[in-house]
Amino acid sequence: MLSIVESGFKSARAIAGVSILYRRPSSGETVTLTALPGSSAFGFEVDGITKDEIHTEDYLILASELILDSVQVTPEHFDEIDVDGRTVAVFDNDSTHWRFADQFRAVIRVSSRGVN
Repeated sequence: MLSIVESGFKSARAIAGVSILYRRPSSGETVTLTALPGSSAFGFEVDGITKDEIHTEDYLILASELILDSVQVTPEHFDEIDVDGRTVAVFDNDSTHWRFADQFRAVIRVSSRGVN
């Protein structure tokens, strides 16, 4: 089943993917990936009334391709993603800054916020 998930993801990525440069500032390591972009919104409520909303940019990437310094890694807070001439940082949206997007742990959803 893992190969089916990866194959399906690669097909979607071929149609709607964007090139990103994933960077770990603490080590300076980078990897260029093709990701599927998305977004999420999280509302903060006080007494049942939404007071504020945070919007994040999400990027779906193959877990097997997130390799820094020859090691497969998972996203860390404040890793950076360069996309379309701007930089976004991996950001905690009050739950987690990343999660697996499928039951086979083939695809990672990374949440981010703009830096510049």
